[in-house]
Amino acid sequence: MVIDRSQVCIFIPTLNEEPTIGELISLFREQGYPHIFVMDGNSTDSTAEIAEKAGAEVVLQRSRGKGNAIIESIEHFRLPYILMLDGDMTYLPKDAELMLEPLFEGCDHVIGNRLEFPEKGALSHFNLFGNKVINDLFRMAHGRYLADILSGYRAFTLESIRQMNLREEGFEIETEMASESIRNQQN
Repeated sequence: MVIDRSQVCIFIPTLNEEPTIGELISLFREQGYPHIFVMDGNSTDSTAEIAEKAGAEVVLQRSRGKGNAIIESIEHFRLPYILMLDGDMTYLPKDAELMLEPLFEGCDHVIGNRLEFPEKGALSHFNLFGNKVINDLFRMAHGRYLADILSGYRAFTLESIRQMNLREEGFEIETEMASESIRNQQN
């Protein structure tokens, strides 16, 4: 499948990602993604300046929290496909096509799965166990199993994100996005 990179917005919510943001943006640019959008949570380091210098459009967040970064960004999205990831290199640009292919095949929302093959040392045994428990509780509450609802690596269509009624201000936003996707019967 051919991914039309000109139709994809790479979206990176940031807060103090100075050590990694420049390299992350450069890797996406090298892969041919021309549209990179950074919503910066008013970093106290040079994250915003580095991101802009690397070629990203940067907007400073009005309020605090990752959830608010996502909510505020929706009004800036113009392209039909959005790939969201954290700015700390937790998620890699080399996996972008795996995340985007389902969208180009008609899916609305794709969630990256850190739990299937976790890198050694990336998550403690306690974190792995906790994530699995949360995913099982989500399945019981919503009738659908999603492998890693807490993942920050997501791809979604512009239409699907605009259908979501998002309110969570912090990291709870990932769970809320999964719930909203199910509520809206998105695939």
